[in-house]
Amino acid sequence: MNKKLNVFIEIPVLVKFLIVLYFVVFVLTENLLQLAHEKEPSVAIITIVILNILTGALGIFPFFLRGFGLLHLLIFPDLIGLFKGFAKNPVGFFELSYENGVILNTTSAGYIPPYSLIDLNLQSTFLTFIWIIFVYVGYFYSNPQLSLQLKGIAKTASQKRFYLLSLVAVIVIMVFFYSVGGVTSWISTWGLAGGRDKAAEGLGPIMRLLKVAYFIPLIWYLLKGTKVFRNPVFLLILLLTISVGFFSTGSRSSVITVILAFFVVYMIKTHKIPKVVPVISFFVAVFLFGLLGQIRSESTYNQGRFAWENIEFDIKENIEDAGQEAEAWAGLGTSIAIYDKVPDEIDYLYGKSYVAFIMFWIPRAIWSDKPHSAGYYTGREIFNSGGGVPPPPNAEAFWNFGYLGVIIIAFVQGVLSKLIVNTFRQYYFVPGVVIFYVFILISGFSMSTLVLTALLQSSIFIFLVLKYLRLI
Repeated sequence: MNKKLNVFIEIPVLVKFLIVLYFVVFVLTENLLQLAHEKEPSVAIITIVILNILTGALGIFPFFLRGFGLLHLLIFPDLIGLFKGFAKNPVGFFELSYENGVILNTTSAGYIPPYSLIDLNLQSTFLTFIWIIFVYVGYFYSNPQLSLQLKGIAKTASQKRFYLLSLVAVIVIMVFFYSVGGVTSWISTWGLAGGRDKAAEGLGPIMRLLKVAYFIPLIWYLLKGTKVFRNPVFLLILLLTISVGFFSTGSRSSVITVILAFFVVYMIKTHKIPKVVPVISFFVAVFLFGLLGQIRSESTYNQGRFAWENIEFDIKENIEDAGQEAEAWAGLGTSIAIYDKVPDEIDYLYGKSYVAFIMFWIPRAIWSDKPHSAGYYTGREIFNSGGGVPPPPNAEAFWNFGYLGVIIIAFVQGVLSKLIVNTFRQYYFVPGVVIFYVFILISGFSMSTLVLTALLQSSIFIFLVLKYLRLI
């Protein structure tokens, strides 16, 4: 291994400057201005502001560490978060809010008195701060290693194998949409069933397969380079798998994820950061978030009465729609709701959501009482809703095991992050390792059981594809 090579790609000075600027303006300055507009700030309010600033500072800390880089597991997911946040709400993303003092997070789960809301926000900011501290403790004070046997592993794969994989993917996609009555009928089902999750009940494996089918053209590109873009079969399967991610699951992020995955592979292959194409893709993403969100809500809010002629393609209107939807999701206040009700009104889960992750492979038909993910419990027990509402990993850890759970689960995330980073650093030249690292990177690795289950389920499909190509 070339020790001078930073396999995570050096962070450009401009990116570091922009990250610092974002912290100074939208974390440090905004919080201080909010505090300055408080008439008589209490100790709790002052502490909330201090914790917000410290957490923000810790968040940008890895950007300036030697040996880290743009594609590091402690850096790239945060950049994805900022990217998606802007794409979802480009108008409100850069707004400073301070005239009314310190902004407290609320929840749509029920009314909370002002004095209790302050205490809950203090608890939330404290647990977020503790979470990032112990993720770093787990990462910087551990050094797990993974030894891989590389004997017999191929460095490339034949075109014939990619053609066959592409054929299988096309057949699976066509059979799925034929079985549900076509794309329009399937989108209508989201509203008729009362939500996308309910519409997809019992279809978990096929949904996961359709969502990660883009790994076939991604691996193809990793092995063959830019010349594959001249191959019509590659282009067909690329466009098909990009679109099917949304039209099968309704996830807008799936489209952005595919674009990001190809950028990451490009950077790993060339050790260069693309400049023009990302900018174009960024504006396309902003437009798509609004457009795809409109398609999704057209079915959901109209109870399945979906019609393509009702979809507006006006860019301004789509951007506004995306912003409104982002604000609506932010208004749920999942963490605040959990801290408000657990454990006084609702008991701890005592590891149920983590058992659901570990035992995901057991069909519910066999184990009818199998625990569910945290999103299931949050939707039903916190929000009294039939749909899933996934909580942040720190709130999920608290709901399972209290304050000690936050410390332990955060530490485990840090250790696992170090293991993943060490493995990629050592085997960055192995195609199979690159593909798994790219997948983990763009999935935003965390100890959320929703994320972990999706990672594990998808990894099975990716493993089988790599095995067929003889890359592992």
